[in-house]
Amino acid sequence: MSWISDYLEYTKNQESPTRFHMWTAIATIAAALGRKVWLDRRSGGVTHYRIYPGQLMIVLVADSGRLRKSTAIRLNQEYVKEANIRVIKGKSSPEAFLMQLDPHSNSMNDSVAFLVISELSVFLSKQTYAEPLIDLLTDLADADDVFEYTTKKDGKVKLLRPCITMLAATTPVGLGENIPAKAHSTGFMSRVLYVYARETDRCDALTDVEDKHVDFTEVKRMEEIHKHLLSSIQSISQLAGPFTYTKDGRDWYEAAYKDWVNSSQGKGEGYPSRRMEHLLRIAMVLVVTNSQNLILDERSLKAADMALQKIEAEFPSAFAYIGNSAARDRDVILNTLRQNGGKLPLSALYGKICNHFNYVDDVAKTLNMMTAAGLITFSRMPNSNDGVYSLTASSLIGR
Repeated sequence: MSWISDYLEYTKNQESPTRFHMWTAIATIAAALGRKVWLDRRSGGVTHYRIYPGQLMIVLVADSGRLRKSTAIRLNQEYVKEANIRVIKGKSSPEAFLMQLDPHSNSMNDSVAFLVISELSVFLSKQTYAEPLIDLLTDLADADDVFEYTTKKDGKVKLLRPCITMLAATTPVGLGENIPAKAHSTGFMSRVLYVYARETDRCDALTDVEDKHVDFTEVKRMEEIHKHLLSSIQSISQLAGPFTYTKDGRDWYEAAYKDWVNSSQGKGEGYPSRRMEHLLRIAMVLVVTNSQNLILDERSLKAADMALQKIEAEFPSAFAYIGNSAARDRDVILNTLRQNGGKLPLSALYGKICNHFNYVDDVAKTLNMMTAAGLITFSRMPNSNDGVYSLTASSLIGR
C-alpha cells in the first residue's frame, strides 16, 4: 500500500471528509520532500527552471462545524516530526515570519518550512501587515535559489534555497470576506489549490471508552499501520535528486499539456496558466508514496490529473463569496457569459454588465479575482488590446 492509502486507513474513524485527509497526506509528503527532489523544466537540452513538490500550497475549505478542517490538518503532526520538517504556525508579521524561516535563527540548515494554518483568514487578515505578507508568500512560492526581502526593522534579509509548503483551512465566507482582496487579485491565489467539501463521508461518535468494546485485532493492525507510516515518511524525507519521465509518462504529459493550453480553459491567466505544473508536483508526491522512486510514469500523471479535476469541480462552491462581500457581482458575470455561449470579448462583456455595478473599477476587480480563482479565463486577441473572457469547466458545472 502507498503512504497515502495507509494514512487514509489510519484516519478512517476521524470525521473529516476523506478528501481532506488525502490532501493533508499530499501536503505532508510534499513538505517532507521540500526541494531535495526536483523536476527540471527543459526544452532543446536547456533547463529553464526547476519545480519542487515542496511548492504545493493547499487550503481546505468548508463551512464551520462538523467537517473538522482544523482537526484534519493536525492529525499529521507525529509524521511531520518524524520527517524532521520545520513547522511554522500561527499569526505572524512578515518580519517574524522571515525570522522563523531564516536558517541562522534556528537549528535547521536551510530555508525550507511547512506552513500550517488552522484559519487562513486569521493569518492573512485585513490588518496592515497582511498585504506585505501576501506579497512575501507569493514571491517565496517560486522557490528561487536566492530570495531577498527588505523589512523596515531588519533591512535586507537574504534566504538561500527557500521553499514553502502550506496546509491551511478556511470557510467560503472567510475566503471571500475576511482575506484581503489583494490575495485574490494577485498571483497568490493561482499558486494555491483549494479543496472544498460540502459534507463528510464519515461518521463516528468516538465512544470507545471500555476495553470490552475494543477489537484488539483491529488495534494491533492500526499500530502496524502507524509504525509503517512513521518509517516510510522518514525514508521519503531522505530522498534526493532529479525526477525524470518514463517514455509513456512523457508522451502522456506532452499530449495533455497541448490539449490544455489549446483549450478555452487553458488559455486564461491565473490558475489555468499554472495548472499543469500543479499536476506535476502532485504526480511527484504520488510517485514517491507508491514506490519511492523518482520517475514520473503515465499512471501517476493521470492520477494527479484526476485529483485536480475533482477539486476543480468544486471551485465555484469554494469561491462563492470571492469578488465582493456577496456573490452578486460574480453571478452577474457568470450568468452573462452563460447567456452568450460561454465567452465574450472584453468590450462586449463590459457593455453588458457595467450597469449592474456602482463603479467601473469594481468590474475590473471582480474579473481579476474570478480569473485568479479559475472561474473564468482571459485570452488576448492577436494584435489587439482587446481579449476574450470565457467560462471554465468548473463554472459550467454551476449551470
